[in-house]
Amino acid sequence: MSTPYAAAETVDRPDESILELTDGENPLSILSMDEPDTALGVISWMDDHDRIEGWRRAEIESDGEPRKVILKALEKQKRALEADATLPIYHDRHRRSTTIVDAEPVAEPETPADPETTDATTDPVAATDGGQTVTDEPDADDVHPDVKGLVAGEVLVLEYADRTEYVFPATTDADAPYLMRAFDGDDERTAEPIGLTFDEVLSRIDSEEPRPLAEIDVQAPADAATNGGDPQ
Repeated sequence: MSTPYAAAETVDRPDESILELTDGENPLSILSMDEPDTALGVISWMDDHDRIEGWRRAEIESDGEPRKVILKALEKQKRALEADATLPIYHDRHRRSTTIVDAEPVAEPETPADPETTDATTDPVAATDGGQTVTDEPDADDVHPDVKGLVAGEVLVLEYADRTEYVFPATTDADAPYLMRAFDGDDERTAEPIGLTFDEVLSRIDSEEPRPLAEIDVQAPADAATNGGDPQ
């Protein structure tokens, strides 16, 4: 909120109906902090719709002007739960904070392959030592070790008044962790992809979220980590 809050030991107590939604938790103990980073970190792990609604009401009904970054994060968390997304869900400033950016990625649960849809090229390889038969899987792109905030197959789209920049995570073969292409309409302004460091990418970001490569019409550079997409 735009005005400072009281210290944690004198923080206000929200309406009882809010405490019922949050199972007795006082959202203002965190929402009262001047900076939203801690609140965004807590929101990213919320897995209960009632708790999300309680925090939303606490943000709206407490003193001061409700902060758009908090309300936007709560709404995004709600939609993520409805889509059964994997937690944590990164939110704007939270995604770019030092604590979150340097965190280890959360492993996705493995989904058993459907025998009817498995690619014919992944033929089983018979074991020669009496062990279990194994199946060769195609290698995924090895993302550059300095990449943070993007995964293979994602692209960050940065729109400006005179151009649109597309920032891709690079593979380990690239000199820089990110590769950028810039366009003015259909005309490319970059003769070749420009390598960027993490700090250079960070300086360009406002509140844009990564997108799947399938959502854009621009080809990824040759050394981009596309997770199976077609690079330039």
